[in-house]
Amino acid sequence: MPTPKSLLSHTRYVCVLATFFSINVIMAAAQETSLSDVAHDSPATSAESDTVAPVNLAGRWRGTWHSDSTGHKGPMQANFRCAGTGRWEVVFRGRFCALIPFQYSAVLQEQTSADGSVTLSGSRNLGPLLGTFHFRGTVSGGRLNARWWSKKESGSFVLSR
Repeated sequence: MPTPKSLLSHTRYVCVLATFFSINVIMAAAQETSLSDVAHDSPATSAESDTVAPVNLAGRWRGTWHSDSTGHKGPMQANFRCAGTGRWEVVFRGRFCALIPFQYSAVLQEQTSADGSVTLSGSRNLGPLLGTFHFRGTVSGGRLNARWWSKKESGSFVLSR
C-alpha cells in the first residue's frame, strides 16, 4: 500500500510532467497547422453527398477527455471552424492534472456516410517529446465520440453541443 509520502511524490512528479506537457502543447499550437499534418482519407463520393444534407460542425463543443494509458481525465472544449470543403480547423482546449491548461489545433478531414453520420480524422505533431497525435471520431446526433492515440498514449474524448 502506498504511503502518503510516496503519493505526494507521485503527485508532484505527475504535475511536473503535466506542466512540461502543457508548455509543449501550447508551443505546438502556436505553430500554424499545415495540411501535411492531416491524415488524408478518400473524399466522399458524389452519391453519398447527394443523399445526405451537409452537417454543420462549426462552433463550440464541450465535453471530457480520458487517457486509457494513465487514467488522467478532464474537461475539454473544441471550437470548429470550416477550413474548406471537407476540412475543419479545430482548436482543442482542456485541463490536465485538474489545474494545468492545454491548447492545440488540428485540421480534421470530414467524411459523411449514407446514414448522415460524419467521421472526422486527422493528426497533429506536438513536438519531439510528445510526438504525433492521431484522431478519429464519429459525429451523430450532436455528439462527437472520438479516439486519440500517439506512440506512448491513447484515450478518448466525448463532446457535444
